[in-house]
Amino acid sequence: MSSNDKIVEKLRFVFNIYDLDNDGRIHQKEMVKVITCLYDVSDSSNLSLMKDENLPKNIAKEIIKKFDKDGNKCLTQNEFIDGCLEYAQVRSLIVPSSN
Repeated sequence: MSSNDKIVEKLRFVFNIYDLDNDGRIHQKEMVKVITCLYDVSDSSNLSLMKDENLPKNIAKEIIKKFDKDGNKCLTQNEFIDGCLEYAQVRSLIVPSSN
């Protein structure tokens, strides 16, 4: 299995974590909840910037805007994976230890 295949496999798993209602799409509210949880449990100094309660919402909004190819304001698994592969910096925000 190539390193890219391993990343894609991990991203499929992570997609299911973000898809809280299991409808096959990540909605902004779901992404906000997961991002907030990730940052709440993190001790990393750059993640501690998340104390601003509006920041997870703003991050989720920008990620969906950037990744959403069909304009329906939510992410399919393919949009999520493609976006994470294309934008490594964004991937590192929403998929810890993914590099």
